[in-house]
Amino acid sequence: MDVLAFSSRRTVPVKQTACAAARAAVLTAITVSASGCLSIGPKPLFRAGSCFGSISKVSFHDLSDIGRHRSFEHNGMVGTCDGGFIDIGHVRNGADLTRWVARRLEKKLLSGQTEHSFKLTDPSTHYFSIKYPAGFEDLPLEERRAIARDISIQTAAYGVYWSTTWHEIITYLGWRPVGIDVLISALSFEDNYSNLLGATIGETALRDTERSFNAAVTKAINDEFTKLGIRPKHEAKAASKNIYGRWYVGEGYFGSKMLQRDLDIGLDDNRLTPWPIPGLCADAEPHSYPVPTLDVGRHGFAIEYSIDPAIRRKVTQVLGGRFDRLVPRTHFPIIMAHIKKQEILRFSSDWLEQ
Repeated sequence: MDVLAFSSRRTVPVKQTACAAARAAVLTAITVSASGCLSIGPKPLFRAGSCFGSISKVSFHDLSDIGRHRSFEHNGMVGTCDGGFIDIGHVRNGADLTRWVARRLEKKLLSGQTEHSFKLTDPSTHYFSIKYPAGFEDLPLEERRAIARDISIQTAAYGVYWSTTWHEIITYLGWRPVGIDVLISALSFEDNYSNLLGATIGETALRDTERSFNAAVTKAINDEFTKLGIRPKHEAKAASKNIYGRWYVGEGYFGSKMLQRDLDIGLDDNRLTPWPIPGLCADAEPHSYPVPTLDVGRHGFAIEYSIDPAIRRKVTQVLGGRFDRLVPRTHFPIIMAHIKKQEILRFSSDWLEQ
């Protein structure tokens, strides 16, 4: 099993806000607590995500200063007409994770193994179960390599999207890194879309045969942000004041409170649509991205994805019964319905207290 233990060392200069520093401290603690686990191969660089608490402490950027991927990069938030707020750190992490999973899965496919597993920062384990077509092992090596690479890239994007989505869900359900409450960051209004965009960009970069991976990610980020109508950072910062009191209230990472969470994870229409930023673009047309699929039947393969979750007792309680592993399309609708109900109850309680 591959275990991702993010390094607390930074190999590229990254600007941190107070909020990002809090998240970094949380995940550094995770790294320390997981130091007994084996990390296989080069680890993706962890970038702390951004979050809305004190507006003045969110780092805003645009194409003039986001930099090159893994080389003098800047992370924080960008504001776009058709993609809403986007967390650059989540996008970069998603892209790197897609390469990390794809490389290891490709090796498993070429060696004929029938299962591949990996972990992110929470204790849950993510599995791919693989069924091979008859005669695959008899194909010429180069043909097997081409098929394995194609499948691994698509499958990795799928796994990264759903594993990062599960990380958002499990945080909401009560998982705490070394006892630290991080509920404020669970299913926030920019995270799901940013995670999906990262996996999408990672897949695009892995299929780019003209550039190195990092150069391809840099180009893909610039291309997607441009397509989504990225605005100058001073405009995004000004517009971000419009969401205070609507989407969140409070100051700082641990002093803020989410008023709205993004509960759309693509279960209904297999797409994610962003939240338009109030007051930023009058002609905004939200651009949705498709959720990756496991449709690899063109090569005769069948791959299934499942999760052995942390906080199993809580998940069992939410599902109303025992289970072996979680399957997103089977179990997530029940879990998300529970979360929606909890949010309704929370808002009702807040209203009654006023």
